Amino acid sequence: MPRYRFAAAPLLAILLSPLATRAEAPRRFETGFPLNDRAGWERLAEHPSLHAVMPAAESLVDSTPQEIPDDLYLEFSRSGDRNAYQKPYFARRRAVVLLAIAEGIENRGRFLPALDRYVRAVCEERVWCLPAHDRKLEAYHGKKAVLDLFLAETSWNLGLIAQTFQDRLPAETIRLIDQNLQRRTFEPYERILAGEAAEPWWLNGTNNWNAVCLAGVTGAALTRLEESERRRLYVDKAEQAIQNFLDGFTPDGYCSEGVGYWNYGFGHYLLLSETVRQATRGEQDWLAGPRVRAIATYPMRLAIEPTVWPWFSDCSPGSKPSPVLLEFLAKRLGEPTLAPGANRTEQQLYQSARPELYAIATFYRTLLDPTADSPARTELPLRDAFPDAGVYVLRPAQTGGLSVALKAGHNGEHHNHNDVGSYAIVLGGVTLLGDAGKEVYTAATFDSRRYLSPFNNSYGHPVPVVGGELQSAGRKHGGEVIDTVFTDETDEVTIDLTGVYDLPSLESLQRKFTYRRGAEPSLVIEDRVRFTRPETFETALITMRSFEQASSHQLTLGEGDSAIVVTLRSDRKLGPVRVSTLKGDSVSGRPVTRLGAQLLESAPAATVRITVTPQPQ
Repeated sequence: MPRYRFAAAPLLAILLSPLATRAEAPRRFETGFPLNDRAGWERLAEHPSLHAVMPAAESLVDSTPQEIPDDLYLEFSRSGDRNAYQKPYFARRRAVVLLAIAEGIENRGRFLPALDRYVRAVCEERVWCLPAHDRKLEAYHGKKAVLDLFLAETSWNLGLIAQTFQDRLPAETIRLIDQNLQRRTFEPYERILAGEAAEPWWLNGTNNWNAVCLAGVTGAALTRLEESERRRLYVDKAEQAIQNFLDGFTPDGYCSEGVGYWNYGFGHYLLLSETVRQATRGEQDWLAGPRVRAIATYPMRLAIEPTVWPWFSDCSPGSKPSPVLLEFLAKRLGEPTLAPGANRTEQQLYQSARPELYAIATFYRTLLDPTADSPARTELPLRDAFPDAGVYVLRPAQTGGLSVALKAGHNGEHHNHNDVGSYAIVLGGVTLLGDAGKEVYTAATFDSRRYLSPFNNSYGHPVPVVGGELQSAGRKHGGEVIDTVFTDETDEVTIDLTGVYDLPSLESLQRKFTYRRGAEPSLVIEDRVRFTRPETFETALITMRSFEQASSHQLTLGEGDSAIVVTLRSDRKLGPVRVSTLKGDSVSGRPVTRLGAQLLESAPAATVRITVTPQPQ
C-alpha cells in the first residue's frame, strides 16, 4: 500500500487559512490558485516579482500567435541554428502563462479569448519537444515520443490552465488540452513505467534534465489524472528517480552546472518536492536532511559579493540565484537569504522569456504565507569552501574589496568547460578577470565539436597552455587541492594541475593562489612548472572589461573604484602580452578579450606570477 495520501483541499486555501480542512479528497490533486479565492489572487498580484505581468499581458490581448512552420523546426537539422524555431516556440508559451496569470488576477474575462487562441496554437503544434532534442527527427516524423525539458514544462503549464479555467475556457479547449496531455505525455510515459518502451536517458541522468522532466511530467499528472493509482505511479517513480539528480552534486552541495542551472535544475527539484509534500500532506518532504540543505545553501556560499557570482561552466555572465528561490528556501528551511526585502525584485523570475505558471502555483503559497517569515540576513564570512568540488571563495573583511572565487575540479563536470585552475576576480561589485561564461548554444555545443570552441576549451579560460597543449577533457583530467592555509589576513590554496594536461614531458604543474586582506590587499597567482625536457609555457587573462597596457607586462583593467593593476613576472624571459578576441559568440553579447603571455624560449622549468592589486585612488 502507498505510504502517503493525497491532500484534500485547494492548497492556497490551506495556506491562507491554516485551520481549514476538507473531509473528502477531490478527484484530482488541486494545485495552484482557485479562481474563487480572490483574496489569494489579490495578494499574489501585490508580490513585487509579478508587477510587470499585467502590462505584458495587455499587450497580448489582440495579438495572434506567430506561425511556426515545419521549415523552422527543420532548420536546426540543416544549420544547427536553435533560435529560428525556439524564438516563436517560447514566445507562445510565455504568452500563455502571462495571459493566464493576468486573467487570474483580474477575473473579468478580458484575457480569456487571447488565452484560448494561444493555448489552441500550442496544442496544434506538430511536436512539443525542441528540434535540438530531436536530432534524428523521430518525434517530428511520429516514430518516437521525445519527452524533453520543454514538453515537460508545457505539460504542467497546460494542465494547470485546464484546472484553473475549467469552467471559463470553452469545453472544447479543455478537452483539447487533456487529449494532448494524454497523447504526448501520459501515454508515452506510462509505457516507459510499464517497461514497454525504453527509458529516456534523463531518468538515470544526474543533471538538470532529471529534475525538470520529472517535475513537469509528475506535476501534470497530479493536476489532470483522475485515477489515484495512476497518480501514485508518477510520484513513486519521481521519488526513486530524483535521487539521480541529487547524485549530480558533490557531497558539499556544489553545482558544477553553475548558478544559472542551479536556478533551473534545483528550482524544479524544489517545485517537484513541494508539490509532492503538499499532495501527501507533508508525509513526504524531500527538502529534509543535510544533503539537500547543502545544495539549497550553495548559492549563498558561492557568492563572491552579495550580488556577484562566478561564471564557471555554462553560466551566463551576470547570472545570479533567483531571489524567489532564495526567499522560498529562507522560509521553508529557515536559512538566511542574500536577497531579502527590496533586493528580491532584482531578478524577476516571471518576467523572463520562459515564465512558468506551475512555479507560481507552487512557490507563492509559501512566499505569501504571513506565518513564514524569512530569517534575518547574515553577512558573508571571510571565506566559503566546497572541498569536495575543489572550489573556494575568498572575501575581504568589508564588502566591496578585492575578492576571488577559484576552482580545481575536473574536466568531466556537467556542462563542462576545460577550466581546472580557473578563477573570477571581483572588485567593487564588478567581475574584472575570470571566465568567459556560456557561449550561444548551437548544434556544435553538445556534440563532438564542443571543445573546438574557446568558450568551452581551456584557451578561453585563465589557465596555462603547456607545451602548446590545452587541457584535456574527461573526469580523469582533474586538479587536486594539495594545500590550504587560512588566516584572517592571508589565504593560500595550491592546486596540482599536472593531471589536467596530456603532455608526456610534463613532470609537475602547480598553481598557488595567495590572497591578502588588510590595508594593502592583493592576489598572487603563481604557476610553477617542471618538464623532463624544455617546453613552452603560456599564461592568460580573460576579461570583458576595458583595459590599458602601462607596459609590456602591466595592465590596468576597469574604471574608478573598480579598477585593478595586473603585473606579470617570470624567472624566465616572458614575452609581451598579446591581445586577441575569442572566436564565437558570448551570451552576454560582449566581446571577450584574451591577454596571453608566453615564455620567449622553451625551458625545463619556470615560475610565472600574476599579481593583482586595486588601483591606487
